[in-house]
Amino acid sequence: MKKKQKTKADLLRELSELRSQVSKLKMIQSEHDSLMNSENAVRALLNATLDAAFLIDTEGHYLAMNETIAKRLGKTPEELFGNTAFDFIPPELAVSRKAKVNEAIQTGKPVHFIDNRLGIWLEHNVYPLFNAYGKVTKLAIYTRDITEKKHAEEALQESEEKYRNLMDNIRDEVYTLDSFGNFTFVNDMIVKRSGNSAEWFLGRNYLDVISKQDCENVKMHFDAVIGGKTQIYDLSYPTSSGDPLYVEVCTS
Repeated sequence: MKKKQKTKADLLRELSELRSQVSKLKMIQSEHDSLMNSENAVRALLNATLDAAFLIDTEGHYLAMNETIAKRLGKTPEELFGNTAFDFIPPELAVSRKAKVNEAIQTGKPVHFIDNRLGIWLEHNVYPLFNAYGKVTKLAIYTRDITEKKHAEEALQESEEKYRNLMDNIRDEVYTLDSFGNFTFVNDMIVKRSGNSAEWFLGRNYLDVISKQDCENVKMHFDAVIGGKTQIYDLSYPTSSGDPLYVEVCTS
């Protein structure tokens, strides 16, 4: 039986289908190249940062890492590959970190969090990475040791609390001004004697608080203090009742 000869329309249709297939193949290749370039860029960043940094799949398995994360865990890279990022930490910590990774996968947005393991504070940044079809397939995680920073913040807070307790429990009136002469702090004794709240003072200029007849003299002393000299002088200021209160001031 003689084979049926293809018409011009058949040939054009086949040509169109071939062109479509070629176009799809080119698009797939382009997307693959783009993905590889993106992943290569991420891997380069892993090695460039001083933070512990690693790349995992959505199940948490290590795909790439820098030396810092291996040293922090006391393992070699070869020992880490094949395991997940949750295998070498306490179970309760693994649960909370998995939740944060899943949040990044589900939302497609970076996730930032801080946790504490045996007194070591770690700051984590989780960045989802997408394939050509917009699906999260990998995650880049950067972990920074902020223990020293945390200890410094706690020491500062403790120092400020001690300072505030001291200021609020002495019998003298204590206040601080900024370089423009605006109140930034008043202790409880000032509040008690003046009859005005602490909020009433804060942000207000000292020249608006003291008695008018003392303004020129006090301003001269304030300028001397700004110049680095300690000053002792008298002034008066009206209380909330309108009665003047006379005080001796030591300013430095």
